[in-house]
Amino acid sequence: LTHYEPSLLLVLSTDASPIGLLVVLAQLENGMERPVVFVSRKLSKREANYSQIDKEATGIICGLKNFERYLIGRQFKVKTDHKPLQYIMEELHLTHRGVVKMKSVARSVVGGPASIMILRILYQCVTHVRRVLWPWRHNSLPSCLQM
Repeated sequence: LTHYEPSLLLVLSTDASPIGLLVVLAQLENGMERPVVFVSRKLSKREANYSQIDKEATGIICGLKNFERYLIGRQFKVKTDHKPLQYIMEELHLTHRGVVKMKSVARSVVGGPASIMILRILYQCVTHVRRVLWPWRHNSLPSCLQM
């Protein structure tokens, strides 16, 4: 983890599996993504029945809710490996759950294997951990993580 630097571009990377979500907020330092904070959580029974695109969108919305303090008023990128969601976010001619809300705050959506590799490795490490590493609040769970 690195310390948050307000002057650097932020990247919100998400991934969803059949059982959970992982969100990483990173900042670009010298062309490299450096993680600032992570969030993971298990999907509810209802969410586990979502289509994959809805799970991916839920991950982005979870990241927006949890990292609002970092993202509000800032330009940032959303990074996902889900091609249909990338297309919807880029074109925004289709109405889809959460897309309008996400597009209103995110300036660009990009896909990239490097951050997805990081997400998958981290997902294996933190699947069973229900905590968030917040620099300003300790021992608190955001509503997105509470079950």
